[in-house]
Amino acid sequence: LETASMLSAYSLSIAIDAGIIVKDGDWESFKNGLVKLIENEPMRRTYGNNAIKSVSRFSVNSFIDNWEQLIHDIQ
Repeated sequence: LETASMLSAYSLSIAIDAGIIVKDGDWESFKNGLVKLIENEPMRRTYGNNAIKSVSRFSVNSFIDNWEQLIHDIQ
């Protein structure tokens, strides 16, 4: 349970820094999020810049390092 919480918190921190989170199938929230981004240039720039920076988190090496660390932490 603790491991799942750590992964969820890690995933959530990525999403909050680089986009808007909406529940799957919640088209109203999706629409509202898009409108918010369209109307807020500073937010678009911030999220865009953060997304570019966070791309390295998804590299093969980063993925392997994260899993190795997680396995080490569990042991």
